[in-house]
Amino acid sequence: DKTLEDVRIQCENLRRQLAFSDDLFEKERLKARIARLSGGVAIIKIGAITETELKEKKLRLEDAINATRAAVEEGIVPGGGTTFAHLSENLRSWAKSNLQEEELLGAIIITNTVEKPLKRIVRNAGKNGTLVSDLIAHENFEIGYDALNDTFVDMFHTGIVDPAKVACSTIHNEF
Repeated sequence: DKTLEDVRIQCENLRRQLAFSDDLFEKERLKARIARLSGGVAIIKIGAITETELKEKKLRLEDAINATRAAVEEGIVPGGGTTFAHLSENLRSWAKSNLQEEELLGAIIITNTVEKPLKRIVRNAGKNGTLVSDLIAHENFEIGYDALNDTFVDMFHTGIVDPAKVACSTIHNEF
């Protein structure tokens, strides 16, 4: 990633400056700058016109931080319901060849349920959710639907991702 490389280069430059500096104040300032760049700590300031807007922004920030932590812990999967669409097709095929009667019915109910997030996103974009879900299910795992641009894209490349931990928790808690 270009940005990470830029940060690494800047840290190296600051360390060189630190080695050549004799001024105690300058050394402390450089050490603090290196620590901020390489330590991974950030301060985010939030402002708003009303108290309600401020609370909403704080909640969104908290959600973003928690999602980022979950992604760091267990990785990411294609977002926008794409992962579930791919899993549902695999589950449907497996269930038809390995299950019977009530078990098969239960598996089909689950496959229909996990397709719903993608279908809802597509329908909210004014398109046919069933058609898009069927198309995605037969594509590569990374390919999904970008509702904003009405295109099929590589979800990782475009940054439409979900934390794997959240996706697993969703399946675990729903069933």
